[in-house]
Amino acid sequence: MKRNIVFLISLISFFASCTKEVMLDVPPFVEKVVVEGRIEPGMPPLVILTRTNELFGESGFDALANSFVHNAIVTVSDGTNSVTLTEICANNIDPDLLPLVSELLSIELEQLTSLNFCAYVSLDLSFVGEVGKTYSLKIELEDEVFTSQTSLLPPPVIDSLYFLIEPNREEHGFGWCVLNDNPNTFNAYFFETRRIHQNSQGQPADAFFRHSLNSAFDDSFFNGLTFKFGFTNIGSYRDDDIPQEFKGFFRVGDTVVVKLSSLDFNVFKFHEMKLVQVASEGNPFASPAFVPTNIQGGAIGCWSGFSPIYDTLICLP
Repeated sequence: MKRNIVFLISLISFFASCTKEVMLDVPPFVEKVVVEGRIEPGMPPLVILTRTNELFGESGFDALANSFVHNAIVTVSDGTNSVTLTEICANNIDPDLLPLVSELLSIELEQLTSLNFCAYVSLDLSFVGEVGKTYSLKIELEDEVFTSQTSLLPPPVIDSLYFLIEPNREEHGFGWCVLNDNPNTFNAYFFETRRIHQNSQGQPADAFFRHSLNSAFDDSFFNGLTFKFGFTNIGSYRDDDIPQEFKGFFRVGDTVVVKLSSLDFNVFKFHEMKLVQVASEGNPFASPAFVPTNIQGGAIGCWSGFSPIYDTLICLP
């Protein structure tokens, strides 16, 4: 027994002494411009420009506020007409207009003002997106030029929406969407929802359209078919007043606007992989997700054309 204890101690000492200093060769940080741009039918183009931050550099609100790119020349063309976008920051906007800007940017009002959020927008109301057109983006920044293209495809077709109460959930349930997929083309979609009034539980209306982490999908598995999928109440996850067992559910009486958009292939791949990356954050076992870009010239991000169809669901049994 004594010999076994001595052997065990010797073994532990041997492995404890087998240490080796590991030197990690971290590549130098290369700052990049990040492009987040979009255009929709009937809406003016919108572009947000920021810079990437170093992994071990400044973080938090200050870093975000300092990441906005200013004084760029941003132009959008439909092949016939073009428009130069104007840089606008939250601190320079009439406070009464901030809720509208918050909705347009899909940014919480508090973040919009605290970060002094900046974006490039068109003030020419005659230049708006049209289905069937291709839009070219050009960004000139000091000695760099970034370009991209996106198309506004025909909107998808929603067959129907309906509400189903879940068993043992009283008046709570999920929404369901039925869409008809075009068999003659590749189709990619982006799904969003917005509750448009405060419900009987006191949950406030959504300030803007919200999406889940699986909102970007294509027709690889249902090409040409009628496809049905369920959707949840995204805003409920942010509401601390809703009991945990009812988060994600709509309630009888809710009114929900559904927005289903068609995307071209490159835009779809960007948003699909971006959502995969967001979903895997904090998971040490997740594989790193490569997020593609449709921006040429060295920037990253995406210039996105969204062609939506809207429908309304009233949550009744």
